[in-house]
This record gives sequence, structure tokens and C-alpha cells, in this order.
Amino acid sequence: MYFDKPVKMPRGSHYGSNYWEVYSKKMKRKASFFSNLEYHNFLTLEMNPKVIQMCEQPLEIEIMIDGENEKSILDYWLKYDDGSEEIHEVKSIESLREDSEDYVRTKTQIQKQKLWCEENGIAHIVRSEKEIYAGEYLIDNLALMAAKVRRYVVPKDLELYRSVLIGYLVPCKA
Repeated sequence: MYFDKPVKMPRGSHYGSNYWEVYSKKMKRKASFFSNLEYHNFLTLEMNPKVIQMCEQPLEIEIMIDGENEKSILDYWLKYDDGSEEIHEVKSIESLREDSEDYVRTKTQIQKQKLWCEENGIAHIVRSEKEIYAGEYLIDNLALMAAKVRRYVVPKDLELYRSVLIGYLVPCKA
């Protein structure tokens, strides 16, 4: 599969959601995210050297469940350097809890997506804060590194990229 343009989605006005637009070096275009969690997940993918291609909201799927035609928009499509692909659905831990108001809708959405992925031979992963915020400073560090990388656009700057990033990763001697 290959996706390079997201499904057009209107910007919501849901209270508590944040909207992000940021240039992605991997996608070679501006990408849009409809929550902090989706943006933070993007940072983990953008800065993951094993992810070679990706697209946010790549496809609106249709699948038949119990005689009903069901639809869902996927959150991310990824392709890795080994050729494998994944679909990611980003959900808050809260919406995955059985006592949550969103649980039934979330469970149904994930069920549709998993079934579609099984039928199309692609892995389906649900990511929440647990996976995205793997370390206390991970997202802050990824955001800083991604901002630095976006500033360098000329391919001959490859060694400069490397030295700038490694400079941030090498501990300072006090």
C-alpha cells in the first residue's frame, strides 16, 4: 500500500483538543494533527529512523459488520525500512477504559479497523499515552530535534544534520 495525502477532515472545535500543523521531512509536506496526543505520536514516528514513509489520516475505510456498511478513518499508515507496514490508531488511555463514556465508540472503531487490517494483510496497532510517552523527556527531546532537523533542507547538509543531532545526544561534561 502507499498513501501520501490525508483524507480531508474539518478542523473540530471540540473543547480540550489542540490542532497542530507542522512540516514533515518524511512526508515532504505540511501535516495536520487534531490533538496533542496525535502530534506527539507523530514526533515519535518522524524521528524514528526505521519509519521511512507515513501518512496521517490516510484512508477512510468501509467494511461490512453484521450486515451493516461501517466506515472509519485510520489515524496513521507507516512503512518501515524492512518493507513492513502498520496502521496506527491513537487513543487516550481514558477512552480505552471500560467505564469511559467513549469506550463503546472506541471499541467499535478499533474493531472495524482491526478487521479491515486483517482482511488487507496489514498490522494494526493501538497507541496511547503508555506507548507514546515512553520516557519523561522523550517528547520534549523529539520536538527539539525535529525542529532542528526541519531547518536544514539542502541534502549536502547531511553531515551537519548528523553533527547537530549527535551534539544534542552526547552528554555534557560539567
